[in-house]
Amino acid sequence: MPYEHDTATDYQDLLVRLRLFVTKHGWTEKRWIENNANGESELILQGNGISGQDQIFVDIKTYSDKDQDYFNWQLQGMIGFDNNYSFEEQPGAISQEPPSLALWNKPIPYWLVVNASRIILVAKISTVYVSMYLGFLKVYGTPGQYPYPLIVGGSLIQNSKSQSVKNYRWSNTQGEHRSFVDPGLNNDETGATLYQRNPSGFWQPYGNRKFDNQRIYYGEHYHHIWPTVNESALQIREGLSGERMLFPLVMYEREVPRANTAKNVWGEFDGCYFVSGFGVSAEDTITIGSDTYLIVPNIHRTSASDYWALKLA
Repeated sequence: MPYEHDTATDYQDLLVRLRLFVTKHGWTEKRWIENNANGESELILQGNGISGQDQIFVDIKTYSDKDQDYFNWQLQGMIGFDNNYSFEEQPGAISQEPPSLALWNKPIPYWLVVNASRIILVAKISTVYVSMYLGFLKVYGTPGQYPYPLIVGGSLIQNSKSQSVKNYRWSNTQGEHRSFVDPGLNNDETGATLYQRNPSGFWQPYGNRKFDNQRIYYGEHYHHIWPTVNESALQIREGLSGERMLFPLVMYEREVPRANTAKNVWGEFDGCYFVSGFGVSAEDTITIGSDTYLIVPNIHRTSASDYWALKLA
């Protein structure tokens, strides 16, 4: 599985590097606008999936404000591409505010992992780690049952109701700045750090926490990521011989308010796993068999339930 670990000069160069890397490894460039009249860029990509028969469309657009000191990416997913349409108007695009990625205009160490079905990025901004997932979910079903399991995951809810725009930067410590593996959600569900295009074609926001960092309890929202939604994740430890235990990060929805049962268990992220934070630090690597995994924190958080593992190779 191809991956790259390097340092970009800034948020724009990071997109240039992503473009070059993913188009070498199975993705097709559909639109590339570099430094438009406003100094921003946009990249639309198409992947063919593991089968080679899929058409997976994702979009990344930079946006920034020097006065407010943010230099970010907005993330999007679609069901097709039309060169006559803008980022927001592409066929089947997320109509609510899609997730974003909080970056900066300085050097950015990054880890980029790609296959034919999805693109995963981890970027280090000062002492925080932001992450992105664009592409297909590993579904628990057949292509006929769920033909287009597109996921758009970032680390920032762009249209938060709780903070002014000046806080849409990498240093934000509120609930709108959370990794897609433990996503944040606005109370009115107008924004989330993770969206799933479900089998009916609806873009479903996912949330484990509210914008104020409070856990979402039964009856408030029905779409979560396991096991990061559960307090019991704090109790997960190493194996008896000290080996690290990896758990799939599973997208599911509950049936009714306050019911601790699942209605639909859709699938899991491809190459992303929950790992206990006991005895690990950001950027540690662990080896299981012939596979290497990078330890990544949930932005700035350091509790035992705030780490995940990215499969590198």
